[in-house]
Amino acid sequence: MADYCSAAYRPLFFTWEIWNWDFQLATLRQSERQPPGYWGQQAPRLFTLAQEWHQLPHRSEALLWPNGAIARSMLGHHQFRDFFDGVRSAWRAALQQDEEPEHLRLLVERLDPDNYTFEQRGNEIVRVDFNWPGAIARENEEHLRELAERQTISQLPWRCRKFLDAGTHLPADQLQWLWNFLQAIDAKPLELPSDSSGPLLRIEDVFCGGIALLLSTSRDWLLQDASRMAWCRQKLQATIDDPPAPRRFDSELSVGNQRWDCFAAACGVLLLAVDPSDSLARKLVGAGLVAFNYNTTALTMARASMARGRLGDAFLQIAAFVIQWAALRPLQVRQDDPSLAEEWESFLARKRALLDAFVDGSVSAVAADLAKKNAEARAARDAIYEKQFPGPSSRARHHQKSAGRAQSREVLHPSVSAWIPMS
Repeated sequence: MADYCSAAYRPLFFTWEIWNWDFQLATLRQSERQPPGYWGQQAPRLFTLAQEWHQLPHRSEALLWPNGAIARSMLGHHQFRDFFDGVRSAWRAALQQDEEPEHLRLLVERLDPDNYTFEQRGNEIVRVDFNWPGAIARENEEHLRELAERQTISQLPWRCRKFLDAGTHLPADQLQWLWNFLQAIDAKPLELPSDSSGPLLRIEDVFCGGIALLLSTSRDWLLQDASRMAWCRQKLQATIDDPPAPRRFDSELSVGNQRWDCFAAACGVLLLAVDPSDSLARKLVGAGLVAFNYNTTALTMARASMARGRLGDAFLQIAAFVIQWAALRPLQVRQDDPSLAEEWESFLARKRALLDAFVDGSVSAVAADLAKKNAEARAARDAIYEKQFPGPSSRARHHQKSAGRAQSREVLHPSVSAWIPMS
């Protein structure tokens, strides 16, 4: 053991970055059990040898872990105390200059024998316990608590969707836990996970998911205390008044139904089935029908279809509304194209008018003629294209392409009465 403290090895002990790298590498090796690199073209025997070598126990053991080689063989021996005191003094001096002092601060404590409990067993000194100093222990406890909360937040939309799709009720203990958790993060918001493209999760995903689950499985429980339902409605109203923008790399074809808009639309259908005049419910359903993602519109229609018996005439309005939106959506143009500013404003005005009519209940429950709507939408879209790309050659290519599509497949439009149930 004395050889470790010889002049040849002293620079290794005093260079704390080496110990930090060893600690991080051992942690990585614990989770990565395969040899690094690409082995697809190597002989199976070579891969097996590399795998066995990579998985040797000592390769996933950091020297400064509480049960690592340094703690086992050196820290408990009094003849090394002065040496390790000097190492820690040098490391503490580096704390003032290092860009990541937290890593070094923890390494200093890992090298302090006073944080360990040792026992004499025969001729050996054995480590039996390790405890952080009080301040670090409290910080670690708080960090672990926040980590657990962040993990719970990240998983909550998925868990809510699982319950909703299964149609199962929440157990009483989970019901109270869900409510308490939503109230806690509302009172004290936590930092949400993100990457270089922005947040991976929005707080609205969590709130709307939880509320959708409560409305779907525990409505009577919410009504037992008026403040519970009031809180749910307030959160839904705030979300629909100021909806989150789509993520940076999101597209209309993005899949997934753990987003706030899917949950909010489901809440709208549940509320509308109880009160067809509920303006908040109509706003939520309308937002779901004209959502950025196509699968949100599909989910809203699916939920409405499942509740059509309770929705009554409201379902006929929903069906008629979505046909009008299907004809209007293709007319949406790029907002940043100055040449189409008039078309952009016209699109927004028509969209607002359609939503307002649905919210106030004045939208017609009679579905429009599909063939007529299709022809009108195509003519309007062709006019926008010709304005974007003027000239006979561009127009001819566009019409030729459009004609080719029409000839390549038969477009079927079922009659409205065939798929809209009549009350």
